[in-house]
Amino acid sequence: MLVVWMVWIMVCTAASAREYEPEDPLVRDRYYALTHELRCLVCQNQSLAESEVDLAQELKRQIADMLEQGATNEGVKQYMVDRYGAYVLYDPPFGPRTWLLWLAPALFFVFGLWLLWSVVMRPARTGEHQDNET
Repeated sequence: MLVVWMVWIMVCTAASAREYEPEDPLVRDRYYALTHELRCLVCQNQSLAESEVDLAQELKRQIADMLEQGATNEGVKQYMVDRYGAYVLYDPPFGPRTWLLWLAPALFFVFGLWLLWSVVMRPARTGEHQDNET
């Protein structure tokens, strides 16, 4: 058990040692904002800030380097989108490739209302026809 505990501490220490944090407070704030706005391509349900996989670590290092070299937040996002596609953004823009993503909830809602209306109204219509036939 002690060996497992020691290995766990070494893994956690190694993972935290890979984390890079810019020294400039303004760059650090922008870095944290961007790493929370961009999706981990491996984990998919985590932001870059939350992920500890090697690719996320490399992308975080790249973001920090770009910010320290004077890149804007939009420039960093555009670079990531150009390289990995709009999927890397947690909030992708509305466009030809993402229209279904944005409109699907409304379409499902309308379909659900129509289905509910047709199920509720069908017995009423069926009852009217039966009364008229007798």
